[in-house]
Amino acid sequence: MEADKSHSLDELEAQRQYANDLENQIEALTQKLQSVDAHYKKVHIILAALFNCKGTIIIFIHKVSKYYNSMMELTFAAPILLGSG
Repeated sequence: MEADKSHSLDELEAQRQYANDLENQIEALTQKLQSVDAHYKKVHIILAALFNCKGTIIIFIHKVSKYYNSMMELTFAAPILLGSG
């Protein structure tokens, strides 16, 4: 009888320890999830900024290209307009 009682108490203590270990694992995973979530939000903000910069760069390249093309037209047209072409 005493041996059964001792065995039951040992088993109960083992289950309590197992539950405690699970709680600690859940807490650690929760902290990791919060950290990953914060990191994801930062990455999302950076990607949004890069996407915005990409659009600005494309517009800038388009404007420079138009300017370059107009300058090239003037360069080739200037001799003709001046009568030396």
